[in-house]
Amino acid sequence: MKILIGQNHLDTLGGSETFTYTLIKGMLELGHEVDVLCGQANRLGIMSNKIKEDFGINVNHINGGYDLCLLSHQSSVRSLYRIMEEHDLGINKDNIFQICHGAIPSEEQPVILPGLRYIVISREVQKHLESFNLDSTIIYNPVDLDRFKFTEPKDRVKSIFSLSQSNVFNSMLKSICDRMDIKFTYNNKFTNPIFDVEKVIAEHDMVFSLGRGCYEAMAMGKNVVVADHRPYQDSWSDGIVTTANFWAFMKFNCSGRFSMRETTIEFLEKNILRYNPKNGYDMRKLAEEDFDMIKQCKKFLELAI
Repeated sequence: MKILIGQNHLDTLGGSETFTYTLIKGMLELGHEVDVLCGQANRLGIMSNKIKEDFGINVNHINGGYDLCLLSHQSSVRSLYRIMEEHDLGINKDNIFQICHGAIPSEEQPVILPGLRYIVISREVQKHLESFNLDSTIIYNPVDLDRFKFTEPKDRVKSIFSLSQSNVFNSMLKSICDRMDIKFTYNNKFTNPIFDVEKVIAEHDMVFSLGRGCYEAMAMGKNVVVADHRPYQDSWSDGIVTTANFWAFMKFNCSGRFSMRETTIEFLEKNILRYNPKNGYDMRKLAEEDFDMIKQCKKFLELAI
């Protein structure tokens, strides 16, 4: 197939940008041809450069003839439809999908257009689209399991990695780690973007994150705690991921909105004490079953008419 993959912006390293990169890689490995559209054409940078470097794809070189269009965010949908008004791209219009990654951000809201179809990454987002009387298909985040390789869990937690951008959250976590003699590291994607985050995850035993960061750490066999401070919601957390609660947390994309637990020092410490090396093996197995890049890419392809 010839596939167009769209994304709002490619000048930062966040969850949806990594989702897009992974989707491109998976489709190429399956033998398909891929073009990439950036909805905000002026927001090119670190990720568009990486796409060019790794795959030889020049973003926003739209050639047409697409059998399938997978477009994250409103801007990439609207951009494609503007281009189609001006040019006959020879696109199969029955196979244009908006991928909605969240229910809260404005860019994630569905664009309601005749014939447009929808893919969501959680049951929470699917229910949100149902409020607009829109049908959708759930496909969970693809993770490159060859990149995010399994690392043998240690007997006890000696190091913790936070993917939070919140100074308040990281200060809380650091104070606990100092008291418990645990090494603490954090990464703020806005002030210190790191593409090869798997190298940092590999050096730690436990990871604190939301959403996609959780799935990548799970793939590496880490104990994962769903917790953070985010500007768009109250300080809500779910806690440590286990086989018993995984699917409940997944309904809300490991956002903390399932449990809505207040993120306190006591809550964070309690979850650090729940570290269990066996959990690492369970997390990798879940990732292999539900996030494998190739398996997930095939699910997108199966939707094409």
